[in-house]
This record gives sequence, structure tokens and C-alpha cells, in this order.
Amino acid sequence: MALWDQSGRAEQGELCRGPTHTQKESMSTSAPLLAELDHLLQQEVEAYEHLLALHQGVQRCLAAPALDPLLASLQAREHVVRHIAHVEHYRAVVTAQLAPLLQLPATDVTLQTLSTRVDASYASRFCQYRTRLRTLVDEVQQLNNIQTQLLREVRGFVDAALAFFTGLLSAPPTYLQSGKLTTPTPARFLSGRA
Repeated sequence: MALWDQSGRAEQGELCRGPTHTQKESMSTSAPLLAELDHLLQQEVEAYEHLLALHQGVQRCLAAPALDPLLASLQAREHVVRHIAHVEHYRAVVTAQLAPLLQLPATDVTLQTLSTRVDASYASRFCQYRTRLRTLVDEVQQLNNIQTQLLREVRGFVDAALAFFTGLLSAPPTYLQSGKLTTPTPARFLSGRA
């Protein structure tokens, strides 16, 4: 058996009577904010899922000989990351408004602490969002690390290829330092004979 204390938490060994009158008022005042937070968390999860899908597609882009798909993917990921930053900012605004209504310190507003102060349906969804967001962020970070390594290897390959081909070009530059043309030298590899 439990009794709700002033902060809304149940104490062990007493009869559970439910939230106090002031807590019921704060719950009704916070209901629109909780609904907004729920909506923002859903948007955030969907955005991270989209970002994860884009990250997974980058590996195909890295294997392709063209840079256009990679550039398009990078631009799409940048757009999604901006959207995530906007949603996270708005979520912070909403949670800052919720903190005093749920008697939480503004510095300690997490999905876990919120789930201890709201009704069971919101608590369950907030815990699901927390778990899903953690999983998605971990997967995105893991793919970031893999792609960073792949890009380093690709860049190393390109740098080595450029060094090799640059070494084959022993002809002087076409332009002098002052910007004036140099006199062309006859081609080394072509004789002009059939």
C-alpha cells in the first residue's frame, strides 16, 4: 500500500490515495504541454530513424563511382540534422515549461524523471521514446564511426593515386608564376607515327 506525498511520489506501507488536489491541477495545466512533448518526441524519433536510413544509404554511395549520390545524401543528412536540432530546441522549451508544473528542478528534466511524475500512459510512452532514441543515437554514432573510417581510407587511396599520377607528369606547368603562358614542350608519350 502507498500514500502519495506532496511531490506526487508514493510512499511504501501506506494506502494509495492518488495525487493531491494541487497535483491534479498541475496535471490538468500540464496536459497540453505533455501532449506537445509527446508529439515532439515522436517527431524526434522519426527524424532519427530517417537519419539512420540516410546513413545506411551512404555506404552504397561510397561504393559508387559517382560523387553526386554522396553529395545528395550529405545534403539530405544535413537537412535532417537541422530539423532534429530544431525539434530538440523546442522540446527543451516545452520541458522547461513543464518542470515547475510537475515540481521538478529545471536542471533535472529528463524523460526518466518526467515519467515518474505523469500518468501511466505518458510514462509508458516517454520510457519507450527514451529507449528508442538511445538505440537510434547509438546506431547513428556507430555508422558515423564506420563511415569516418571508410572516408579516411578512400581519401588515402585518392591521395596516393594523385601522387602517383602527379609523379608521371614531369612537364613544367602551363602558366608561369606571373600568369604568363610558357612555351609548350613536345609531348613525351606521343610520337605522332602510326
